Amino acid sequence: MLNRMRQLSRQERRDLWPALWRLACVRASLLTRGIRGTLMRCGGTASGLDPALDKDDLQTWRRRALAFRRTARLIPQARCLARSLALRWWMRSHGIQAELKIGVRKTNGQIDSHSWVIVGNTPIDETPDNTAGYQVIQTESESSVSIETLESRQSL
Repeated sequence: MLNRMRQLSRQERRDLWPALWRLACVRASLLTRGIRGTLMRCGGTASGLDPALDKDDLQTWRRRALAFRRTARLIPQARCLARSLALRWWMRSHGIQAELKIGVRKTNGQIDSHSWVIVGNTPIDETPDNTAGYQVIQTESESSVSIETLESRQSL
């Protein structure tokens, strides 16, 4: 593990602690407050935030999203929903209008769900290819599925 840390750039190492802290807070909030409470507590509403990123900012936030993937293995059950909520929170704390997307798809007869963060139409923590197969069932600006239904799902 120490060798892997040495291979990271200085900036990548610097991103790990804030990512780990936010991820732990979000995971605890999901357990105690559920999705709705966590959405409000960690990032609130998007009004007044910047709806766009320049190329350098996009690269920075994608690097930070990778920090959540690296630290997620240290926190039990820190899957895509917790990572996405934590990234959204961090981005909104910097004045960026990040939105959570939740989608589903059918794979080998099983329903699979996934969540990711977008700014505008650009996925931050995923590639467009990884999100293309999912039917979006929930965004922050629309509610085609109730949050309570999503809270009851364990695979998120």
